[in-house]
Amino acid sequence: MNKNPLVFFCIFCVKVYSYLLSPMIGKNCRFFPTCSEYAIECFRNFGFIKGGWLSIKRILRCHPWGNFGYDPVLKVKELKIKKVSKFLLQKFRKKYLYEGLSGDFLFYKEDNLKTTVHLALLIEDEVISGLTLIKTKFNNHDSLQIRGMFTITDFCRKGFGSQLITYVKSKFLTNDIKYLWCNSRFEAISFYKKNNFKEIGNFFIKKHIGKHKKLYFKL
Repeated sequence: MNKNPLVFFCIFCVKVYSYLLSPMIGKNCRFFPTCSEYAIECFRNFGFIKGGWLSIKRILRCHPWGNFGYDPVLKVKELKIKKVSKFLLQKFRKKYLYEGLSGDFLFYKEDNLKTTVHLALLIEDEVISGLTLIKTKFNNHDSLQIRGMFTITDFCRKGFGSQLITYVKSKFLTNDIKYLWCNSRFEAISFYKKNNFKEIGNFFIKKHIGKHKKLYFKL
């Protein structure tokens, strides 16, 4: 470990933030390891200057107001994103989104449309995250709505959901379809904001599910 006093001081400050301040503003880091854990390891392994620079790059990527800096998505073998069947995603919707609710919640009326796309992120052919894209209108513009997005519990906050969103932006948004939007559950709003979505309108309640808010991203 680097013995520079500045390194010890920086690590101390990060730990104070992590244990005392971070819980007060919510555990919203969408990466694994968290920004605090990442910064501590950087200072320990690379010293004050390089460790500080890498930590700043990480924080710039993690905050919700920009799309720059370093995105340390967990490196894994055989990760791929592909189109899948509606039946596969319906199974995961039941377990991770609508557990205990009637079967009607599993099926979206747009599931069978030719313009609807069902995507999954897989690691070694195991589904980790998924969503459904529905072609619709947003502010009178052609757009894509995200519905039924989920990430397997053991893989939450490790960057996989963000990687799936990034894939959608790069592959499906065009000059003709510039808007990507969703009706987010209250607890997922910070995730979308950190992926550069903007809030619009007021909160509303979906029966049996809870508080929601509309967010959008424009290319």
